[in-house]
Amino acid sequence: EPYTIEADGSYTVRTAEGLRAWRKAARDDDDINCTLAADIDMTNTNWQRIDCSGTFDGNGYTITGLKDCLIDWNTGTVRNLTLVNPNVNTSYHRAGAVASENFGTIENCHVVGGSVASGNGFIPPIISVGGIAGVNNNKIRACSSSAAVTAIEGDEIGGIVGDNKGSVLAGYATGSVTGNGADIGAIAGRNGGTITACYWSGDVGGGSEGTTEVDGEVV
Repeated sequence: EPYTIEADGSYTVRTAEGLRAWRKAARDDDDINCTLAADIDMTNTNWQRIDCSGTFDGNGYTITGLKDCLIDWNTGTVRNLTLVNPNVNTSYHRAGAVASENFGTIENCHVVGGSVASGNGFIPPIISVGGIAGVNNNKIRACSSSAAVTAIEGDEIGGIVGDNKGSVLAGYATGSVTGNGADIGAIAGRNGGTITACYWSGDVGGGSEGTTEVDGEVV
């Protein structure tokens, strides 16, 4: 069974078909919660980001091969999720594997491999790209990314978040961060908030206050 609609209207999702069914429902009501009940392979399935003001609970499962940000504007909570080998390559000006822009909470979310790229063919005033989120306005905590993050004409490019205006707590980034941006950072390209207890390694220059560079393999 691809998905189940619970008594409270929330979706329990088991397949790519089920995830797309939740997306269709969330277009009309972005408060609808979603909980994964199995690993999901989206490699051969189209996906377009969707606003979320409810709770998206990965429940410890994975989504593989996502072709766009999972969430567009997150004003709720995304938690307990691993995204494996996402392939996000968009002309949209804000991009992250979990969310393009976070106004809520992203916690215990991990991006393993893959890439996040933005800015191709579209040059707005500011382009913000990160492994987890393009822009963070609130809380990202206990998250990690090993995705390669890049922007052709990016302004703010970071291993976790392109532009941090909120708080990033207990995170780490190990992927490469590259581009022509004015602000490129291991955790955040631009930091106007707080970064606490974070560390990084990989092919990137420029840390941020509150981060520690780790040489060699991160355990």
